[in-house]
Amino acid sequence: MRAIHALSIVASLVLIVVSIVQLAQVLAR
Repeated sequence: MRAIHALSIVASLVLIVVSIVQLAQVLAR
């Protein structure tokens, strides 16, 4: 169960980082 929770947390963090990167690219333009 802990592994599943850890994977879900990592997945959410990755999605947040990706969204921030996309926003940064849009602002850079």
